[in-house]
Amino acid sequence: MARPTVVRWCVLGLIMAASAVGYVLRTNLSIAGPSIKAEFGLSETQLGVILSAFVTTYAIFQIPGGLVGERFGPRRVIAWV
Repeated sequence: MARPTVVRWCVLGLIMAASAVGYVLRTNLSIAGPSIKAEFGLSETQLGVILSAFVTTYAIFQIPGGLVGERFGPRRVIAWV
């Protein structure tokens, strides 16, 4: 196995940064939920549907994302994404 190069460490850093941003975005919605609910006059059920729709898209795109990664290879897909 080849020794890690600078490019590998840069890619790892970018992936870690993207993961951190995704985590903050998902967490941010639950923190902002009460303000969103009050501003738009939403009920608890309506806010729940909105938050569920946001999380459901993550779940739905896991399968196609995995298939694309298998088809074209993880290096190409990660670089494209």
